[in-house]
Amino acid sequence: MNRLIAILFCISCLVACTKPSERVIDPPTPPDPPQPPKQLNWLFKYYSSTSGSISSSTVSYDSSGRIKTFRLGGGNDYKVFYQNDTIHHVLAPYETFNSLFERKGWVFIYDANKRCAKVLHKYIESYNAADIDDNRPFFSSENVSEAGYMDSLVYSATGQLIELYSYNPNSKTSVVLSKFIYDSPESASPSRINDYSGPSLADPTSNFMTETVYTYTQAEQPLQRLLWFYAFLDIPVPVVPNLPATESRFFLVMLKNPIRNYMTIYHYSPNDYFQSKNFIYGFNADSTVYSGRYDPDDIVYDKFQYVFEKK
Repeated sequence: MNRLIAILFCISCLVACTKPSERVIDPPTPPDPPQPPKQLNWLFKYYSSTSGSISSSTVSYDSSGRIKTFRLGGGNDYKVFYQNDTIHHVLAPYETFNSLFERKGWVFIYDANKRCAKVLHKYIESYNAADIDDNRPFFSSENVSEAGYMDSLVYSATGQLIELYSYNPNSKTSVVLSKFIYDSPESASPSRINDYSGPSLADPTSNFMTETVYTYTQAEQPLQRLLWFYAFLDIPVPVVPNLPATESRFFLVMLKNPIRNYMTIYHYSPNDYFQSKNFIYGFNADSTVYSGRYDPDDIVYDKFQYVFEKK
């Protein structure tokens, strides 16, 4: 009996002296980082308070998340059509005056790597409404001879856009050449863009117009992925609060990095140049608004703001 009591006493002591099992507390789950927006819902550019003007564009999507239509200001819709998962052609809204119908269109042609190689500019005017119908083959045809003029793009062996030939719409032979110059074959964006003009493809650089030197932030410029094709529709997308006064300003939406500042040298006017101030960009907390402004800012400086819809 005494032996049993001793055993029970020892067991009770062991239990009393054993530390309770320590509870492992899981660290709090960090919030998800802001996700880049998938779609652009509206875009606005706010001009300086001295001009008081605002330009805007609205964008709509199809069920697969591709841009279907877009509208500039209070106008009618531009329509976007696809082929092989790429934008094939875009139709502007038609215009009419004294029973005459007018319509513009653009056809995008790609190389084997699905990079845009040519853009055909189409235009028609007719008194017959059927001639400006969405489904008329003229607007989707890749026949170069049907284009009023075209843009041609040239890429380096590493995939950088290095030359862009844009034709004067008033002359099929007058050419503007924009040369994109990079610091290295791996650079994402050009450090310099030179704009030339010439009478023909055989002589595209007879007139050295402007040389613009760019510096960038390290972020991604989100509009390049969404609105790159605006570059060929004569729509100057405000990817920087103050666009440079150059022929290549329309193509800046194709750049992969936001522009920190730039300096434009006007070769047609000796010793004339423009040095921009610095610009700053950023998303709001949930990545639904992307803004650009001067750094430091002032109430009279231009700004832009894009509102995204996350899908």
